[in-house]
Amino acid sequence: MKLLKPHPVSLTDRWRECQSRDYDSRRVVANFSDGGSNPPRSTIQVFEEHLSIKVFNIRKTLRKMKLFSKRHKKLNIFLISFLALIALVIGFFVYIYNQAYHKVTIECGSSVSACDLMKNGDSKASFVDQSLDIASMMPGEYSVEVKSGFYIHKIKIVIQDTVAPSASANNVCLSLGDSVGPEAFVSDINDATPVTVAFASNPDTSKVGNSQVSILLTDTSSNLTNLTASLDIVPFKTKVEVEAGSKSVAKSDFSLGEDDFEVVTDLASISMNSVSDNKIAINYAGKEYVVTLSVVDTVAPDVKFKNIDGYMGADYTASDFAVSSNDATKISYSFEEDYDKASYDQQNLVVIATDEGGNSVKGEVTLKLKDDTEPPILEGVHDIYVYQGNSVSYKDGITVSDNCVEKIKFEVDAASVNTDEVGTYPVTYTVTDVGGHTVSASCNVIVQEREYDMDEINAAADAILAEIITDDMTDRDKAWAIYSYIRGHMYFIDDYVEGSYIKACYDGVVCWKGDCYVYACTAQTLLTRAGIKNMMISKIPTRRHHYWNLVDVDGTGWYHYDTTPRAEENHPTFFLKTDAEMMEYSHAHYNCFNYDREAYPEIN
Repeated sequence: MKLLKPHPVSLTDRWRECQSRDYDSRRVVANFSDGGSNPPRSTIQVFEEHLSIKVFNIRKTLRKMKLFSKRHKKLNIFLISFLALIALVIGFFVYIYNQAYHKVTIECGSSVSACDLMKNGDSKASFVDQSLDIASMMPGEYSVEVKSGFYIHKIKIVIQDTVAPSASANNVCLSLGDSVGPEAFVSDINDATPVTVAFASNPDTSKVGNSQVSILLTDTSSNLTNLTASLDIVPFKTKVEVEAGSKSVAKSDFSLGEDDFEVVTDLASISMNSVSDNKIAINYAGKEYVVTLSVVDTVAPDVKFKNIDGYMGADYTASDFAVSSNDATKISYSFEEDYDKASYDQQNLVVIATDEGGNSVKGEVTLKLKDDTEPPILEGVHDIYVYQGNSVSYKDGITVSDNCVEKIKFEVDAASVNTDEVGTYPVTYTVTDVGGHTVSASCNVIVQEREYDMDEINAAADAILAEIITDDMTDRDKAWAIYSYIRGHMYFIDDYVEGSYIKACYDGVVCWKGDCYVYACTAQTLLTRAGIKNMMISKIPTRRHHYWNLVDVDGTGWYHYDTTPRAEENHPTFFLKTDAEMMEYSHAHYNCFNYDREAYPEIN
């Protein structure tokens, strides 16, 4: 027999049934939850039916009160509107309330903006307290206010620290018997909260040797980090202080009574005239240690001051009031209070002189300003004659006088002068004093073609050889000394304008600049003056020429000798090269040394 499904009872049907019959709500709910033939209903269904009955009972009560009669229609509309308004207001405030997170847990040190605390991600949200910095807050609970639109949300922030501190372990070198704190073994400590540093157990510094030290880092939330570092105990001083101005530092300054160590660093290179911490390398028992030599300045400077009767616009500095000074380190000057640059009255000032060690002295001085009514005097302006290629000393013979000469402005306009070209060029001198008075004068720079003198060139070459050649040198040693000197002192000019042989010799030996032709002429001059047999050689002409030398050292035959530098990374050296070596390089570099073999003697 086929069973029929019970027809589900809808809320609408139940409503109509309740309108026609006076049901007791408890009885109706019970009927829907009994164990009869109808299937049991869910909690939601029972709640919906129960709610509909409640609404029915309310309407029944209102009907008894005759509120739903036609006579109370306006009152009904008002009540319904009022209830709807209350529901709307409540809903609105619930919506606004739910726009923010009202309790947030944050890791200490995290950067959080007001926008991050809003569920809607309002980019315009801001903290009511503009100075609030959550990243700097320590662990704990805080109440903050966030403004979003026209509304202010109160939010509880819980700051917690769950991350252990981090740091770098430092190995320490310590003198025998010295004490040390745990802080010396760590650096770059990183944590959002203050960190305490302690030894797991105190190290023993009474014996020379190496040991491992355990360092404990603990933050305010008891997060712990354990680091291990190395401690070397050595029988010499690891920190030495010397007073600035001392003559020198010696090995004995580092000794603790024993001298079985070696100072690797050149102590003579340490400046005694400036405050500094210097790293000194010391070798002990086959291991190199680095210790600190501190140059300190504990003595105040000795300064004598003067009063100034000056001029408006001179802009005096504090150092202008110092007549003389004496200190082992550099002195800087400052005013205790700036002076009035527009006052004609006498001003009492205090000048402070401070050295690099922070030691200072004060001097009481006076300053009285007046107007500068006298123009400066410019004398000695004259035409200047100079040889082509030489530099010009524009201020030679020029004198300037003024009642405030130390604050005068002296300018030389020589922009049009070109000493590489023969000609006459104008120069203008301008002097301006603090009162604004200006004096000018003009002259000419006359660039003349040089008259080269071989005796002058030889004298310059002999002076060079006297510096680099000794009597015990062989010809090979002399040739190498000349080669090294040229490569180390001359500089190559690609656009050099070639002239006579004597000009090239002068430009090389005296001016130390030029192209390959000048390099070859310079080498020939120095080799010849040194008594070494040599000759110049040139490449078969193509688009570019090249010149170098041949030398016969100690009668062993001719070898290639090219002092011109190459623009290659390895900077090849062409000193006493055989012909085979030279040609191998030449073939690999566009035949740069391809020469006419019939024009020169046989080369080794």
